Amino acid sequence: MVLDALIKIKNEIDPTLTFRRSCREGICGSCAMNIDGCNGLACLTKIPSGTSSTITPLPHMFVIKDLVVDMTNFYNQYKSIEPWLKRKNPPPVPEKEILQSKQDRAKLDGMYECILCACCSTSCPSYWWNPESYLGPAALLHANRWISDSRDEYTNERLEAINDEFKLYRCHTILNCARACPKGLNPGKQIMHIKQLQLSGNVTESLCVDGLCKVRMDATTTVIAPAATVTLRNSHRYASNAAKETLELFACFISKHIILQVYMHSLNT
Repeated sequence: MVLDALIKIKNEIDPTLTFRRSCREGICGSCAMNIDGCNGLACLTKIPSGTSSTITPLPHMFVIKDLVVDMTNFYNQYKSIEPWLKRKNPPPVPEKEILQSKQDRAKLDGMYECILCACCSTSCPSYWWNPESYLGPAALLHANRWISDSRDEYTNERLEAINDEFKLYRCHTILNCARACPKGLNPGKQIMHIKQLQLSGNVTESLCVDGLCKVRMDATTTVIAPAATVTLRNSHRYASNAAKETLELFACFISKHIILQVYMHSLNT
């Protein structure tokens, strides 16, 4: 593994070489780095035979020394989503654990396994451009982990806290995060789930007639968009026979403003 080579170099060639490592089992996330252009864990990445490898620190992070980057901003963003159980009422049984059904527990799969190695966030172009304001894939994945937890009673407050133009909506579903994750998780999917929850709490009415889609977001705001076909929350679909394109409309609240993202896809005639 790459980590074994780094340890050998440090022990036998250059004792000043600096890098983080701990468990050597892909659990702690300490040895995250960029190996041959891809983020990954050195302890899980094999050394390619017959070729040389280029190893660099995680991209777009301040470097402290050699392969050690400053994780302060990353951990502060993780802290900002309050990654702990929050309740408004005492446990049903005093001084006992809060029980959870197997179905509710299964909803946390694909999120609780995150080891905070930062491979996903440092592979995300949106995070490169807005590291101070965009929370990034890792923090948002953990935000959704607590939003989805049936034992937590602050779901609405958690959604409101990240309902921001930069904190959440800088994600453009590039999905570099899913490709970079050494644990096989999909942060982009969890971010989409948060966006769907934000949307489901605000859309109250939708109507499409003669190629125009009318979406009522609340008592005072109505958006009208030309549409041959509109998919809204994957629940309603309206089509015109003369349509040559498919339009997917996602209405999202961003700082109390509405942004409509319309994607055109050519249809086979």
